[in-house]
Amino acid sequence: MVLDAGTSCIRCHLVDNNGVILKTEQIDWPQNIVDDQLPLGREFDPVQITNSVYSVIKKTTESINLEVKAVAVTSMRQAIAVLDSNNREIYMGPNIDLRAIFEGSEIDSKHREKIYKTTGRLPSFLFANAKLEWIKRHSPDKYHQIAKVITLGDWIISKLTGEVVSETTSAAEAGLINIPTKTWATELSKLLDLPLNNNVPLLNIGELAGKITANVSENINLPVGTTVTSAGADTQCGSLGIGATKPNDVAIISGWSSPIQWVTKKPIISKDASSWFGCHALSSYWVSELTAGDTGNSYSWLAKTLRQNLTDLDNFASKVVPGAEGTSVFFAKDQINMSEIGMATGGIIFPTPITMNERGDGHLARAALESISYTIKARLSQLETIVADKAEDVYLGGGMAKSDTFVQILTNVLDREICIADTYNSNAMGGFIAGLTALQEYPSLEAATIRTKSKLKMKSPNPSIALEYKALYEEWKTMSAKLNFMNN
Repeated sequence: MVLDAGTSCIRCHLVDNNGVILKTEQIDWPQNIVDDQLPLGREFDPVQITNSVYSVIKKTTESINLEVKAVAVTSMRQAIAVLDSNNREIYMGPNIDLRAIFEGSEIDSKHREKIYKTTGRLPSFLFANAKLEWIKRHSPDKYHQIAKVITLGDWIISKLTGEVVSETTSAAEAGLINIPTKTWATELSKLLDLPLNNNVPLLNIGELAGKITANVSENINLPVGTTVTSAGADTQCGSLGIGATKPNDVAIISGWSSPIQWVTKKPIISKDASSWFGCHALSSYWVSELTAGDTGNSYSWLAKTLRQNLTDLDNFASKVVPGAEGTSVFFAKDQINMSEIGMATGGIIFPTPITMNERGDGHLARAALESISYTIKARLSQLETIVADKAEDVYLGGGMAKSDTFVQILTNVLDREICIADTYNSNAMGGFIAGLTALQEYPSLEAATIRTKSKLKMKSPNPSIALEYKALYEEWKTMSAKLNFMNN
């Protein structure tokens, strides 16, 4: 069983011994707690989240006569739970909780270089330290009760097993880890005068985190003693699931957003903090990361705006020629600095007058998929400069990999072969690999990936279309630069 607590919903998958997804259920997140005095703040109700987790597991196991051997948990990055000495929740928040913008900005103004070189990521307002500072300033009584800070995935594991542990990639994505040493960022916590986390054991993906307890077993239809493990932060889990496991492999997990992680032998620190660096699923490697933005979310927005379902929109886009007859979409800048994430000017541009150049839904959809592909290409080029190396194999996973049109466009825009899993759900496969490892059916995560790597499909570019996209990409970059000028 793979429990995936993602940004959009909580999914639960049953995966058989051959890596085939037998059943998937999902449940929407309960409504966030919103304070009128804190418009950017978002908070979880622990009881509601616990009930939702139990509910989706129980729903998945209903009417299925199978033995669940292990449960692997992955979750959205940056979401955290703050606990007291009795493991009661003081605060729980999703990755969209922006309450600590001012606290994070103040921290960065004083300690920017130290924070980046330690945690591998800026700006701080997205991560745990700024949220802890917010609690210190606004709820001092609660702050003095803080004993542990763990991630959402870690917290879910604690609700299943009673064990409070933390997985390294997840803790790193919350800004709690010294990335170069892969240990708790104790020195940084002391510098910021924030709670230390040394009393929480750090585990790797696929290590035993605990076992289902008797009380929990009654609520979720799983046997007492069932093995529970962490499948890590969702992007690392997805990268593992599609087989990006050796240096200079690149994983593109194109779902709600499109993080791009480049596997490295050592942490790569960019001079201007423009990229993030973090922990890879395999403990011997690291990753350098950029994002293409909220790609799947933007494309879904376009579908809703056009009142089309994604399948029909994909079909319409497939019938439009490359370049969408002069129609261009801009969801993100051609260059990004991850330490300066903020608003930018985007838009849709098409030839006028409309009377002579009518454009339909297919043109807008094609232009949107091309824009996402151009942005990914720009990020890969930027990462190539930062890493100072060449990409070996490029892997694609995530919900957008369901779109044949997107896969074809991306392959031609990148003008290279792309490895695509036989199932778009890379997180389910990453969790499957973690579960196999926890059960000791394989000696390591790397060995367990043999199952999923054998099912990869290779998509090759069309030389003539790739050449056409080479020119179109340059045109898109030129127009993107003009839009960027408007931001200044």
